[in-house]
Amino acid sequence: MFCPTLEFVKGQKHYRTWKDDHGSFYGDWKMPDGMNERTAGDNAEHVIRMKPEHANTKPNIPYEIGVVPMDYNRDAKGNVILKDGKPQGLHYDVNSPYYALACDSFMQGQGILNEPGVGPAKNHADAFGELYRNYQMALSAIIAEEQGHSISFHQTDDGVHYSVTQVQEVGV
Repeated sequence: MFCPTLEFVKGQKHYRTWKDDHGSFYGDWKMPDGMNERTAGDNAEHVIRMKPEHANTKPNIPYEIGVVPMDYNRDAKGNVILKDGKPQGLHYDVNSPYYALACDSFMQGQGILNEPGVGPAKNHADAFGELYRNYQMALSAIIAEEQGHSISFHQTDDGVHYSVTQVQEVGV
C-alpha cells in the first residue's frame, strides 16, 4: 500500500474543508472548473481520509479528499453548455465518468497532503501528484490482470519501477 495512513470511504458524499470550521471559504483562490463554493465539500461520491487512529495523533483535525465526479459545464439553469453542437467542459462522454480529487489546501489540508503517497501542494492546483501516480499504478495492475498479465511495483529512492510478466495458468 503506497498510502498506509489513508482509507477510502465508499459512498461518503461530504469531505471536510475550511468551510466546516468557519462556515464559508476564505476566498483566497479560484475554485477549479466544475466546482463552486456552494457545492465544494458536499460534491463527492467517495472520500479519502486519514485512518482515525492516525488522524488522532495530529495537532489539527485533517481535511479530507473528495473523489468528485466532473460533469459537463452547465449554465445557471443547469443546461449543458454547447459549442458547435458539442458539450463543453471537463467531461465529454456520459458513458465514461471522469473524477477529480478535491481537498482544501490550507496548511496542506491540515496535514493530509503531507501524508506518504499523497503529494503536497505548492499552489492550489498541483496537489495529489503521488496519489494520482498511485491511482494510475493500481488501475494499470487491474487492467493487466484482466488481460492475463501481472505488474509488480517497487518503490526506490529514485522513483517507482515496475515489471510486467505473463500470468501462466497452472495445468495448461
